[in-house]
Amino acid sequence: MSRVMHRYFRGVLPDVHGENTISGFDHRARYLGAQGRPRSLLTPLSSGAEGFARHRTTPAADAMIGAAISETKMPMPPMPMPPMLAYTILGSLAPGATPSIAIGQGPSGHVRLRPKNPVDDSYWIVILDRKDPRKIVQEFTVPGDKNTAVPAGLDTYMNNNDYLFAVVTQYLSTLHVPQGAFYDYLVKFGAGRELQRLEQINTSVGCGSISRLSYLLTGQCGTRDPKLPAPPSYELGSSLHAVLLLMSLMPMMDGTPPYSICDSNTFIK
Repeated sequence: MSRVMHRYFRGVLPDVHGENTISGFDHRARYLGAQGRPRSLLTPLSSGAEGFARHRTTPAADAMIGAAISETKMPMPPMPMPPMLAYTILGSLAPGATPSIAIGQGPSGHVRLRPKNPVDDSYWIVILDRKDPRKIVQEFTVPGDKNTAVPAGLDTYMNNNDYLFAVVTQYLSTLHVPQGAFYDYLVKFGAGRELQRLEQINTSVGCGSISRLSYLLTGQCGTRDPKLPAPPSYELGSSLHAVLLLMSLMPMMDGTPPYSICDSNTFIK
C-alpha cells in the first residue's frame, strides 16, 4: 500500500505550506499504518523523523488522499465506443489492378470507391467528406512521370479540415517515386519512413532489380502549423505486394459526423 501511494502522489499535490510538499507526501506514504490508514499527523514529530513535521498535511490534502483511495477501489467503467465504419484501402502492384477504398462493413453496408479514370503508373489522390465519407468530393489522377509537382487545385482541399484524404499508387514505377515539391508536400501531410524506404530503393537498388512499388498515405485534411500537433496520418509502402490499410472511421461520441480515422478494426461477428 505504501508504494502505491508513493507513486500516486509524487509531484501531484499542491505546496500547502510554502515548502516542497512532494517529499512530505513521500514521507506520509511511509507513515501509513498496517491497515492502510494514515497515522495521526497533528503532533509534531521528533527531529529523527526525517523532518516530516515540517510537511504536515491539511484537511483538503487528506480529502484528496481519501478520494484517490476510493477511486482505486471503484474504477470508472470504460466509455462505450460509438458505432464506427470500416476503412479499408487497397493499393495496386499488378498491371491493370486499380486501387480502391472500401467504407463500411457487410454486403449491403459498405461502398467501394475506385478511380474514375484509372491509369497504370500513377497516383490516385482522393478527397472524402468527413460528414459523409462514402462519397468522393474530388479526385486527382497524377501520372507517374509528373512526380515532382503538386497537382493544381489540390491545396484547396488539403487545407480544409472538413475532409479526409488518401494518396494511393497504381502499379507505380520505381523511377517515379515522389521527388522535389511533391515529396515535400506528402511529408507535410504525414509521409515518413514508409516513403523513405521506397525512395532508398529507387536510389540504391533501382528499377533494374525492383521495377514496381506500392504506396499509400491517408489522414485528415487541414492546415499544418509547425507549432501545433497535426492530425494523425497513416502510410504503408511495399515492393513485394499491394499495400493494404485496415482501420476505421469514428464519429463523435453521440454517433454523429464528422468522422475521424481511428487505428482500430471494425467488422461484423
